[in-house]
Amino acid sequence: MKPHGGLPIQPSRATGSKEKRTDVLHARMQSLAVALASMSEAQLKKAYPLEYNSYRSRRDAAEKQGVPWDPQFETFAGFLRAMGPKPEPSYTLDKIVAERGYVIGNCQWRSKEDQATNRDTTRFLTIDGKTHSVAQWSRLKRVPEDTIRSRLRRGWSPADAVNGTINARRCPQTVDCLIESLPWPKGSEAKWELWYLQHHREEERRLSFMLRWAKEWANQWRTKCESEFDRAGDVPFEWTEQFEKWQSIARGAECRCAARNLRRRFANRRGAEFSPDKEARLFDLAMKSGQSSKL
Repeated sequence: MKPHGGLPIQPSRATGSKEKRTDVLHARMQSLAVALASMSEAQLKKAYPLEYNSYRSRRDAAEKQGVPWDPQFETFAGFLRAMGPKPEPSYTLDKIVAERGYVIGNCQWRSKEDQATNRDTTRFLTIDGKTHSVAQWSRLKRVPEDTIRSRLRRGWSPADAVNGTINARRCPQTVDCLIESLPWPKGSEAKWELWYLQHHREEERRLSFMLRWAKEWANQWRTKCESEFDRAGDVPFEWTEQFEKWQSIARGAECRCAARNLRRRFANRRGAEFSPDKEARLFDLAMKSGQSSKL
C-alpha cells in the first residue's frame, strides 16, 4: 500500500484493536509535526495527497458558495496544523454547524456514514429501545432504505417498516389513513363506499361519483318539493332539509373536483421545475397554507 500522511502504514481498520488505532494516529501526528517543520508547501501537498484533495475541494466550494473560510486555512500547512491527518483514507472534511462555515473549532474529519447521520433531514427510528437512523437500520436489517421510507409513508409503524411485517390489529393507523383518503362525508364513509361499489360507472373515480350521485339526489328532491308546493302550497320541512343536504354535498364535491383539476394542470404544466408528483405536493402545501391565490 502507498504511504498515507507521510507514514508508510496500513489503514487502522487492519491494525485491529482500538489501542493500536490510537497508536497509529499518534504516530501520524508525530510524523506530521516533523513534516510541518521541514517541508515546503509543495512538498506537503505531495506527502499528504488525500488531505490536500479534501482541502482544495472544500476551499473551492466555500469560495463559490460564499461559505466562511478560516484565515488560518489560507495555506495548506496552516490547514494541516489545525486539522491533522485523516484518521482513515475514506474520511472527508465536515462542518459541525453548517452555518458557521469552515473555521477552526467547527471542522472535523468524519466518515460518510457519520456525515449522513448528522444531517438535519435524517430520520431516526426507535425500535425495542434502540434508536438508529433509517440508513443505519437499513444496513443492520439488510432492507433497502427506500423500502423502509416507502412503508413509513404508507403509515407502517417503525418496527413493521424495518422488519417487513405488519398486523392490522397492531397498526390500526393504516386503516385510518385509508379512510382519511376517501372523499366521502365524515361519518358516512361505509354507506358511500357501498353506493360507489353498486352504482359507479366504468372508470368513474370516487369524487366524480359523489358529485354525480349528489346532483341526482338533489334534483330528485327539488322536483319532489316543487311538485308538492304546486299541489298543496307547502313543502314538508324534512323534504327541504333533504334537498339542501344533497345540494350541499354536490357543491362541496364540485369544488373539490375543480381543485383536483387545477392541481393536475399545475403539476403537468410546461416549464415545471420538478416532477409532476413533486409539483402536486407543492400545490397541496400551498393550498393548506392558504397561498393558493398566488399560484
